[in-house]
Amino acid sequence: MLIFKNKKYLNKNNCRGVESRLVGTARQANFISRIVCMFFVYVIISLKTGRLYIGQTDNLQRRLAQHNNGEVRSTKSFRPWKLIYRQKFSTRREAMQREKYLKSLKNKKYLLKVIAAG
Repeated sequence: MLIFKNKKYLNKNNCRGVESRLVGTARQANFISRIVCMFFVYVIISLKTGRLYIGQTDNLQRRLAQHNNGEVRSTKSFRPWKLIYRQKFSTRREAMQREKYLKSLKNKKYLLKVIAAG
């Protein structure tokens, strides 16, 4: 059985990771492991109106559920939503830059072409 003792708590803003000390293995080995968090930029489409929404998050499943459960004010009236694009990033800064770029593309057809190209 593995037991983790946290040396540093996870910072949700930058999600650099938790440094942990692993103890209690058969050999009583100690080492540091790093938990890596991923950030996502996503585009969802309203199945009701065809409206697009662009956002970024560190938990894509939770965020999509929030949109579909009406917990997000700006998307509540246009439910249900379907995920049509996602892209992973290792830092929130990179995700926010990509989100800003996608939001700057005002033309819906051009935005769809850009996300189709990757």
